[in-house]
Amino acid sequence: MGKGAAFELDDFSEDALTATRIITLSDLAIALGMYMQEHLNSLAPQTDNKIAELGFGLLGVAVDLDNRKLGKLLDYSDFIQSNLQIILEKTERICSNLQDVFSKMLKVVKANKSDEYARALSTNFKTLSYFAALWYLDPDSPEYRHTLRNIKGHYLLDALTGVWSSAGDQRLLEYQPSYKKRDYLTPVDQRELESAFDQWLSSNTAGIRFNGETKAIITIHANLTYLAKTVPNGESFELEHIIAKKYFEAADEKTRQALFGNSIGNCMFLPKGLNNRKKAKTLYEVNTDERYTKLITESFYFSEQDLEDAIGAIASGNRELANSIIKRRAKLIADDTVRILLI
Repeated sequence: MGKGAAFELDDFSEDALTATRIITLSDLAIALGMYMQEHLNSLAPQTDNKIAELGFGLLGVAVDLDNRKLGKLLDYSDFIQSNLQIILEKTERICSNLQDVFSKMLKVVKANKSDEYARALSTNFKTLSYFAALWYLDPDSPEYRHTLRNIKGHYLLDALTGVWSSAGDQRLLEYQPSYKKRDYLTPVDQRELESAFDQWLSSNTAGIRFNGETKAIITIHANLTYLAKTVPNGESFELEHIIAKKYFEAADEKTRQALFGNSIGNCMFLPKGLNNRKKAKTLYEVNTDERYTKLITESFYFSEQDLEDAIGAIASGNRELANSIIKRRAKLIADDTVRILLI
């Protein structure tokens, strides 16, 4: 705290703290939040104002206390004191287990960064529900393994249906023993997830800029499919428009406002510099040595005819044709994400 502050901490002595081994409950909560932020960075937001919410929320899970009543944590001081080692061990194990699951899904592939994640589908209460679901299970039990395996499907389903967008603290309680109405033991039904995806796609609005949800979903799909094993040709990749932004921006205003250039159907990780304001080449134009043939197939990249038709339709103001081509690929991406996620 001293290193990160712009002020002095009066009467603070690191030697005294080490000697007495005494910290406040608030100190413990903040330390837990910081630990989660560092060791579960695929899910935990990297902003200081969320540390307390994570740390105190985790203590609430540990003592089975309603998150809306965390002011009563002091009543559990003796329990926390006597079970501190267990709390720390469980925190370490669950953070490690969840990081293994979500780092593979949410890691953003960039040559210059090693710790960037697409967290737009995550919320703190949603993350804490995973701790609540796993906290009281034997880590060697089938229930623990099934819960951990099923969480990734629920992660996407909950995001598509928006169930954590309001009253997240109340929903969190439903995963705790004191109220126990929910768990992650049951796998997500494929048809249910496909239906939720279809509803989410139908609720999208026209535009050119990708929102956080779209970026996160495309990151998940890329990591599970065409970027699952290695980055093709060892290149640097960036999330980009397949049909370049310049085509949408050049359309007349009425057409531009009705086009779904921001759809997951027009979004993927592409070789850096291939598709930006100055360069609008397609993968077909740079695939003379067939180095991108596998990428084209595994990413459901538009066919050459679809690309030509879509670009022509945008230029001529035929927004129905352009959107139908983009939405067709969006459906392919959605169904493929569901298929590979639930394996």
